[in-house]
Amino acid sequence: MLRAAEAARAKGVGVVALLGRDGGAARELVDDCLVIPTDETSHIQELHLAVEHVICEIVEEQLGL
Repeated sequence: MLRAAEAARAKGVGVVALLGRDGGAARELVDDCLVIPTDETSHIQELHLAVEHVICEIVEEQLGL
């Protein structure tokens, strides 16, 4: 993921990330991020999944689906 973020930035592409714990090294490489500040991987995944569903709902609404 770090290499992908670096490559995207090198091409001028904005980078958004869903991260866990403290965000790690990726936090410094992305333009914007949502960090779930816990060490519990399952909690990070659950909250990321909820955010992904909200994003999908917003996109579907905007597309009139």
